[in-house]
Amino acid sequence: ITTNKALEYIMVYQDYSMVWLINQNDALSTFLLYGRDLSSEELEIQYDVDEDGNPLVMHSSPKLIDFQDKINFFDNIYQKVDKIDESMTFDVWLTIDIKHFKRDLLKLITSWSDLFKTYLVNKVVNSLRSLRDFTVETDMGLLKPLEEGDYEGLVKIMGHLFNVRERQDEYDSMFEPIGEILHLLKVYDVEMPEDVYILKQELPEKWSTTKKNALNVKSQVIPLIQTEGSIIIGRIILLNVRETFFKMNFLKQSQFNATCENPYIEIDNANHSLMDLEELHEKLLSQAVLFEIPQPEPNILSSTKKTLRLNKQLWDFVYLVTGWIDVWKSTLWNDVDTENIDMELKRFTKELKVMDKIIRDWSVYEYIEDLIKTMMTSLRALSELQNPAMKERHWKELMNVTNVRFSIEKSTTLNDLVSLNLHVYEEDIKNIVDKSVK
Repeated sequence: ITTNKALEYIMVYQDYSMVWLINQNDALSTFLLYGRDLSSEELEIQYDVDEDGNPLVMHSSPKLIDFQDKINFFDNIYQKVDKIDESMTFDVWLTIDIKHFKRDLLKLITSWSDLFKTYLVNKVVNSLRSLRDFTVETDMGLLKPLEEGDYEGLVKIMGHLFNVRERQDEYDSMFEPIGEILHLLKVYDVEMPEDVYILKQELPEKWSTTKKNALNVKSQVIPLIQTEGSIIIGRIILLNVRETFFKMNFLKQSQFNATCENPYIEIDNANHSLMDLEELHEKLLSQAVLFEIPQPEPNILSSTKKTLRLNKQLWDFVYLVTGWIDVWKSTLWNDVDTENIDMELKRFTKELKVMDKIIRDWSVYEYIEDLIKTMMTSLRALSELQNPAMKERHWKELMNVTNVRFSIEKSTTLNDLVSLNLHVYEEDIKNIVDKSVK
């Protein structure tokens, strides 16, 4: 009975087990991603998506009130735990002292509350200092003298103007939320770095000055922007022509022909040409964005890149198949396992059929497809010729049919027989073998 009372006393702490069971970093990451704690069911499917690729558990950034609720939640837990007696005596003879455990637990609870406070502190500090650094760097770049013909200098200025344009909404709407966060943290007596309140007071005016500098500089360099913009437009037009021409003539390149002697070298050369065009495309795209002019036409070469990958895969397949066929051809004709080779050839046929349909018009495809079919037919003919009923007179009859003189010896290989074009005389061979059996 006494021990039961003691266990009941200890079990009070079980209500707060999440404090030591849950990883703080994981909990914060989940909170920032979903704006709340997830149920056990949601935790099981949090990384799953539906058929359209959308997450089953929707993402939602937490609001400031959500942070406040989290901090209050752990502060309330702290108060409850703090009121629990540190020691208790049961039936005179059993005393439980949990002073050290309670002290460590209170520290852990405090660390949970500090976890969310620290995140808010860092958000304020990082946001203000980031804007401070941005205004200093941008003002220095914008106010730097620009000489006529200084293209690199113009590009740098355009980069600063672009950055101001890109970040304007973010920085314009930053100060009010930061003020609200600072007010909340003050309620919890959280100390901020010394420069925070100074930056909070000075930055709105500095940011306004940076925006004015951007407008003034842009008006001054408009003639240069227009001149350089016209040049870039010309380069973009030329790029579109080059990309279109490359795409139109791509399938005429030698690596799509079965007679190509060095397909991998040709494929590598084509890939380098594609990479050069892509690099130029990205360069002109970034310039078009900076100078606010029409961008290069996208995705002209996307299908060409896919075609090149398929071409490489097909040649890989060709060398795989021809490599195996060369091995089989070197086998002594009487040792050829026709059944096993036939299974492999059928597997190759299936693999070929599941490849992208666009490759079926290529001569490389036609070559390997015909090679596999020819080998399968020759194999069937060889299987017939391995019949022990075949005598010398039957072999002579076969020579007459094929119009080729040959001799069958122990050293005869599969290649020797395939070179007789057995696939052409499959029906004749079957008839000769049938006669030998009779």
